[in-house]
Amino acid sequence: MKKYERSKELSYAECVKMVCNDNIILCNEIANDVDFRECLYNHLFEEKSKEINDVVEEVEVLEDAEKIIDEYCLNDDILEDCEDIEDIKEALKGALDDNIEFPEVFQYYLTGCNDDDIRYNREYLKNALSFVYFEKLDLYVLCVYHWGTSWNYVHGVTVPCDEYGMIIKE
Repeated sequence: MKKYERSKELSYAECVKMVCNDNIILCNEIANDVDFRECLYNHLFEEKSKEINDVVEEVEVLEDAEKIIDEYCLNDDILEDCEDIEDIKEALKGALDDNIEFPEVFQYYLTGCNDDDIRYNREYLKNALSFVYFEKLDLYVLCVYHWGTSWNYVHGVTVPCDEYGMIIKE
C-alpha cells in the first residue's frame, strides 16, 4: 500500500451514504429465507477465506508466522513438523481456519445498489461495507456486523485523499 500525505476517516454512516445513498430498507426477516441463508453462508465463507489468504500471504519468514501465532492466539506447536515456508503457510491456514469464526450479522438491509456501487465499495472504500447478492430478489443486501452504536460513531474506513479531499483509488 502506498503512503499518502493525506487521508480521510469515514464513519460507517458516510460509507453507507456514499455507496447506497438513501436506498436501504431494514429487512431482518430475510435471514429466515433458506436461499438467502445459503447466499450469506457462501459470502461469509469467501470473506473468511480471503482474510486467511491475506494474512498468510504476508508470511515470508518464520518470524512473520510467529507474529500471526501470537496475534491470533494459536498453539505454538502448529509449526513443529514444518520444513519450509510453504509448510508453514499451510499449517497457518489450517489453524486460522479453525480459529477465525464467521462474524455475526445483526441487521440486514435491502439496497438499491448496483454493480458499480459494489465496485466503488471495493475499490475506493476497501470493502468497508459487506454486501450479499441475493439472486432470488435480484438485489444486494447490506449485512451489518455491529449494533448498539449510531453509524455516525462507528469507524468505516480510512482512505487516502488528494489535497482537495477527494478519495484516491489504490
